Amino acid sequence: MKCDWNLIYAILLILEEKGSAALPSNQIKIENFSTEQIHYHCQLLYEREFISGKKMSNGNEKYINIINMTWEGHEFLDSLRAEPI
Repeated sequence: MKCDWNLIYAILLILEEKGSAALPSNQIKIENFSTEQIHYHCQLLYEREFISGKKMSNGNEKYINIINMTWEGHEFLDSLRAEPI
């Protein structure tokens, strides 16, 4: 799957607004993107340690229970704001 920077940006904006409340990646809804695309991009953010959380599985569905955005995640979001996508 190809990395979509607009989706990365949208996910980080949602997490910034949400604050520190836990949010499962499978409950994030963004228009024109599938649950699979959102999960993949959350996985990328998790692997780069831009978000903290725990990998979960519910039957066949895998998701990340996102705890919050890390310091690095906030800095990355600020860099995306500075450089338009």
